[in-house]
Amino acid sequence: MDVVCSEFVLQFKKNFSHLKDKRIVLYGIGYRTGALIECLKDEYNFIGLMDKEESNIGKIMFDRQILDIETVIKHADCIIIISVSFYDVIFNRISYLNLEHGIDIYFPNGEKAGLSEKEYEEFDIEYKKLNTERVKEIIQENDVISFDLFDTLLIRKVLDPDVVFEVIDFRLQKRGLSFFNNRKEAYLDACKDGIPSLDSIYCKFQLLTGMTEDELNKVKNIEIETEKKLLTIRKEVVELYQFAKEIGKEVYIITDMYLPSEILSSILAEHNIFCDKEKMLVSCEYQMDKESGNLWEVFKEKISSEKSILHIGDNLQYDIIGAKKYGIHALQILSAKDMMRHTVFNKMLKLDLSLWNKLTLGLVAEKLFNSPFVENRIDEKSRVVLEKEQEVGYVGYGCLIRAYLGYIIQHAYEMHIEKLAFCARDGYLLKKDFDELMKMAESKSIESRYLKISRQIVRRAALFDVEAILDFASLPYRGSVKDYYKQRFGLDLESGKDKSELEIPRDSYLTESLLHQHEAAILEKSADLRRDYSNYLNKEIGEWNRTALVDFGFSGSTQYYLSQILQKPLTGFYLLADMNDDNQYNTRQEKLSYIYNQDDPGGGNSLMGKMFLVIESVFTAPYGTYLSCDDKGNFETAEKTSNNIMFLVKEKINDGILEFFRDCQDLLGDDIAELDFRDEIGVELLALVFKQEGVKITKNILDTFYSDDVLRYKTDRKIFD
Repeated sequence: MDVVCSEFVLQFKKNFSHLKDKRIVLYGIGYRTGALIECLKDEYNFIGLMDKEESNIGKIMFDRQILDIETVIKHADCIIIISVSFYDVIFNRISYLNLEHGIDIYFPNGEKAGLSEKEYEEFDIEYKKLNTERVKEIIQENDVISFDLFDTLLIRKVLDPDVVFEVIDFRLQKRGLSFFNNRKEAYLDACKDGIPSLDSIYCKFQLLTGMTEDELNKVKNIEIETEKKLLTIRKEVVELYQFAKEIGKEVYIITDMYLPSEILSSILAEHNIFCDKEKMLVSCEYQMDKESGNLWEVFKEKISSEKSILHIGDNLQYDIIGAKKYGIHALQILSAKDMMRHTVFNKMLKLDLSLWNKLTLGLVAEKLFNSPFVENRIDEKSRVVLEKEQEVGYVGYGCLIRAYLGYIIQHAYEMHIEKLAFCARDGYLLKKDFDELMKMAESKSIESRYLKISRQIVRRAALFDVEAILDFASLPYRGSVKDYYKQRFGLDLESGKDKSELEIPRDSYLTESLLHQHEAAILEKSADLRRDYSNYLNKEIGEWNRTALVDFGFSGSTQYYLSQILQKPLTGFYLLADMNDDNQYNTRQEKLSYIYNQDDPGGGNSLMGKMFLVIESVFTAPYGTYLSCDDKGNFETAEKTSNNIMFLVKEKINDGILEFFRDCQDLLGDDIAELDFRDEIGVELLALVFKQEGVKITKNILDTFYSDDVLRYKTDRKIFD
């Protein structure tokens, strides 16, 4: 048994000596579990194992069966989570066994797991004081400086190493290769022979898969290239590394890693970071690691005993406590994931997510916490500060909009839709986003059109009879009498007897007789508009058989009245649609809602419904609502409102959304057809950003968010006061 496993067994005995008379289930099927059973099976009553993969239930591993939930509930006194990386996610997954069935659950450090009422622990006071200048002072006080590599100098755009293998697994699906499970098993097998290297792992991988040497090398190269794509530098830490070299310090890099120094050096060189081979200590090459401590012994032997050494790393156990055991000064700088743990984003880390949402969380963490220093991102109230419009777009909107468009593309392919009509004004930026995304996607294309449309214009064009006039007239309204008749019906009327201000439905009695007098004129104007607008539709869209509308939501009235004008049912994609059977606008229409809950088909109780204002405020256009068009295809628009006037801010927010798109595509490649785009955190991120509790958006950005509705209320109100 290797040193790591021996140490883990000793810690287990220390942490769980009080459970020797309990019936214990171990959650996890990795090499640590095997070591525990091998060494402690006579001291502890390990009745079985648990694993999240249902396909493993019933299998025997390490002479113990992987149990189903019913057996655990019936026979277990407690569950001990063995994974040291994902214990919070695992606990969230099985917490109901504690809450509903009274089974104690323990983390690997011996702590009894429980759902904390507090969402996150704030940063330590001393850590808040740490900044670049302070670290430089500490560097100057020592002779030799060593840096950890992963999560210190370099940062992956995913939060956990396993996600790297999930990304590769996704990219290899078309080859029919189940990469993820085989790669993990190969790693565990390689661990039995010592500190694993990439070559030793792939030797085991070949035995498991029966691959030829040529096939094996291709897959290995895909893993290396994927690692490179997922890695970027932590800019301020790299600057500290360069600073230490510039002032003449001996500088080392020490890492527990299966990639050889040759590959690691090439990755570093791509980011203009250089380290002599003899000053890079990689665990797989020395067959020693920081986790066990013996790599620190090797490091100490290289350094004169008279010289003071400082190690900078992120892992408290292996980089800090481990180094100090060998007389090395150690300074912890937090990883992006640990930075996130100390903010309101911590609750996202406890979720059991799909690959898409895991990638999102990794990208958000890298965007927010590339810097390990609190002062660069956190204010005095422990809020995450977003100062730039692009950051608001990237963090708040990127995941949701990318997933919504991915959902549309997937369904458009399945439904053989050839053309998408993006409804104004929401579609102005959304069409741009779609077009950019299609450039990144497979060669199979879908046409896009920008459709000049509004509830105003289709309702006016669909006034076929008196009943339709009265129905349109009764929609809520607040504003001047003059604007009411002009905007609703195109009439230049104002009765001297009527009040200058009108509120419908309260003042409906004031409009009835006047509307009755002008029925013929209203119907004639509607017919003219219907003819001119139909000509525009035929010219701009053409055939509708393979065309679908794209909008954000909600009732679908625009699609319904456009369908009446065209005299044919239509298909529409919505971020959130009212899918209730009693919604009259669903009649003879095909509607697909990205956000949908069968227990709330109308979406009225959804978080997305509550966030619609911040969607509509950004996804607007640099002009007012379309009111009408003439026979030459010229459109009349309402006056610009504040959202339109400050459109430049909205474009910058959308630039952040597009940056998120590009980062996703770098990770996933061109083929997006098979990715599961269901929403797990997109709406949550949007709500988190605008809740104004754990996140602070600077006032100059918030002040550009307005609510306006020309059709119902002539208003232009700030959303955030």
